[in-house]
Amino acid sequence: MSESFDLSDVLGKYISKPSAASKPEFVVLYGRPGCGKTYLAATASELPHVRKTLILDTEGSTVGTLSDFDDDKIDIIRVTSFAMLKAILDKLNDPNATHEYDVVILDTLDVAQGWAVDHFKEIAPITRSGEQDGFWVWGKVSEWTVKEVGQDLRQAPYLAIAVIHEREEKSTDGSVVKMLKLQGSAKDTWPGLPDVVAYLERKVLDGVPQTVA
Repeated sequence: MSESFDLSDVLGKYISKPSAASKPEFVVLYGRPGCGKTYLAATASELPHVRKTLILDTEGSTVGTLSDFDDDKIDIIRVTSFAMLKAILDKLNDPNATHEYDVVILDTLDVAQGWAVDHFKEIAPITRSGEQDGFWVWGKVSEWTVKEVGQDLRQAPYLAIAVIHEREEKSTDGSVVKMLKLQGSAKDTWPGLPDVVAYLERKVLDGVPQTVA
């Protein structure tokens, strides 16, 4: 049976204000290594309403980059496996769980997705021809990347920031386009999930190196 609405339902239950819509809940920062993605993401810990920020570091990108920040405001977990990351995200996104984090940063997603590819290849079923079921593998990778990470972060009760490396792709006119470094169908789906997607570059402005979004 389809759900029905009348005007009072819409006005009474679903109305929101522009001020609420102007605050992003899910942000993606991407660019080449060394352009300042991790540092910029960590500045979310300095927002007035933020009590504590959690950084899930999959590749050691926080080492030597966050000395300017307050230890009392940021916790870092050095994540070393797909199973570890999945367990942490499941706990953070459990509606019945409680934690103190107003911001969660996943740095970097493409490294974590590489773990997911390896994980699902290890447990993939074997086809009648005796080969690994590649369709099953990439279906599971896409499901995990889009649904268990992307959609869950979008709906999370905290500000979610995903850091991703860039990849270059040639368009039909020969120009080079900077894309999210994701594998499989997720590379086409993921850009539509966040509220904000920012490409970062390191440039020299007025003689000073700066990160530009």
